[in-house]
Amino acid sequence: MNRPLLLTGWIAAGMLALLLPAGAQQWVADASKVPIPDHPAAGRIHGAPFTIQHADLDYSDVDPGEKKATFFLNLIHGTDAFSGTKIFITLLTKPGEKIEGKRFTVDPNHVQTPDAIQDGNVRYSAVQGAMVSWAKQDGFHGHDFNSKWSLCLEFGKAKGNLIPGKIYYSLQDAQKSYVAGKFTATLVHIQRAHQKR
Repeated sequence: MNRPLLLTGWIAAGMLALLLPAGAQQWVADASKVPIPDHPAAGRIHGAPFTIQHADLDYSDVDPGEKKATFFLNLIHGTDAFSGTKIFITLLTKPGEKIEGKRFTVDPNHVQTPDAIQDGNVRYSAVQGAMVSWAKQDGFHGHDFNSKWSLCLEFGKAKGNLIPGKIYYSLQDAQKSYVAGKFTATLVHIQRAHQKR
C-alpha cells in the first residue's frame, strides 16, 4: 500500500524554487525527489551553517552466512565529531554488493529505495537511519531523534580509499535543517572485535 506524500510541503518547496537563483540550495519537504546540486555540500543544521569538513564511510568484512553488509557514513562540520556538528547515516547492502554507484532514497514517510534486505523472517531497510548531533555551549551534545526527515544519497566510483558522493538531506525540525551537494568520503575499514582474533 502506497503512503501519501506531503503534497502541501512539496508544492510550497517547488514555488520557493522558482523564486531562488538557479542552483541555489534550500530546505525542501521531501529531499528524496529533488535533484542534488552539483556543488560542495552545504546547508544549515539546527540553525547554524553546515559544510562538510570531514567525511568518512566506515565498513567491515562480512562474516560467512551474513545476509547484509553495513556502512556508516559520517559527515562532520568542525574539527571532529565531538566538538562539531555531525550527520550520521547507517546503510545496508547485500554481501559482495559494492556501494559504488548505489543510490539511496527515503521520503518523509520512510518509503525508501533500494528494496529491503531479507534475512530469514526479518526485512532490513537499506537505510537504517540518519541522526544529527551538534555541540552545545554546556559541553554536551544535542540530538534530533524525533523530526521527520528525507534523503537522497548517491555514491560514485571509488579511487583508492576515496569515494565521491552527493547528498540531499532534509529535516522537518523547527529550524528546517538541511544539507545538499557533493562530498568526498574516506573509506575506512574497521575490524569487528571477533575478527581481530
